Amino acid sequence: MNAYSDVAIKRDVVGRGQPRVINEQLVTRFHYWQDGIQQGMSYNHELYALVEEYERFDRLRAYEVANECSMNALDTCITVSSSSYAVWVGLRSLAARQAVINSPELDN
Repeated sequence: MNAYSDVAIKRDVVGRGQPRVINEQLVTRFHYWQDGIQQGMSYNHELYALVEEYERFDRLRAYEVANECSMNALDTCITVSSSSYAVWVGLRSLAARQAVINSPELDN
């Protein structure tokens, strides 16, 4: 592990509209069923769904996707390992967004 990755992995930055950056070793990955087998993870008593995983050299793309998700009012985080970046969105925020989309008040 180099000095840069060590700093990036140890940060857990939370800002309004900014995704958290979390060390992959601090999360627990799991699989769940939703229209097929999906990959999820838990961190700090919250559950997340995998959006996309990127190779280490594709860091900028991972951050772009995470920022886009955050700007769409989704609880977003990025996990960082020595070989990859993964973008995750909170299952609660996905469920809340889906509930608003399916709301009968929106059917005009």
